[in-house]
Amino acid sequence: MPENFENRHEEENLPIEIPEEEKPVSETPEQPKISEKSEKDKNELDKVKNQLGDFFDKAKSTEEKFQKIQRKFSPFIKAGIIDEKDILDQVNDCSSEQDKDSFVKKAMDLVKIYNSIKNSDIGEDILRSERVERLREEGRTVINNVLDYETTPDKKTILIHIVPAKKPGLKKLRELMGAGLDDLVEIVEENDEIIKVEANSWLVDKNPKLVEKLGFKVGDKYVDGDGRNAQCSRMTREEFLQKPWNSENRK
Repeated sequence: MPENFENRHEEENLPIEIPEEEKPVSETPEQPKISEKSEKDKNELDKVKNQLGDFFDKAKSTEEKFQKIQRKFSPFIKAGIIDEKDILDQVNDCSSEQDKDSFVKKAMDLVKIYNSIKNSDIGEDILRSERVERLREEGRTVINNVLDYETTPDKKTILIHIVPAKKPGLKKLRELMGAGLDDLVEIVEENDEIIKVEANSWLVDKNPKLVEKLGFKVGDKYVDGDGRNAQCSRMTREEFLQKPWNSENRK
């Protein structure tokens, strides 16, 4: 992996959440047929069940299973929007299960509870606030829903982290990235020691044309800490400051 491209701050990938397979964003995505959607939903559920089964096999103890599942519900418990005793009793019952199939079945019930809260307006607000606080503790600064950044220890490089928004569409994604990068210009202007801006992610590998259209030079590929194909992109200080990042100025 190239220097400074290490995947040091990836989200913890726990199997309690149904994963959405990321595809390159599209301006006008085709609508799947009902039969195709049903098949996709089935494949998605099978994928989650397999992921939960793998988690069961790899967990070293009941306590490990409990802690990792409980951690997913922690923001909602702290916010008081879910009954702590009730959910922890369910988590304990699930994590104590010694039979793999029974564990997966009970874990799937927890997945449904988690996703119903997560996808609500208040759930999204809670997770957004929790993410901002967590990233702040890690030395990162959140710009908006799709961008946050940090600086390297030598203060010479800004590392941009691109976060996958919930199906924003290409136009909205470009607007958010453009507006976020426009805000970042002020940071670069105020710090003369910054000589380079980098965006390195599996999302760059998925959407290289979008990143290139923003003006970044897409470079080396690597495998990130979660085993995903990722790609580097970079821009000099001078190039970054010359760009009309604000989405109103970008056609």
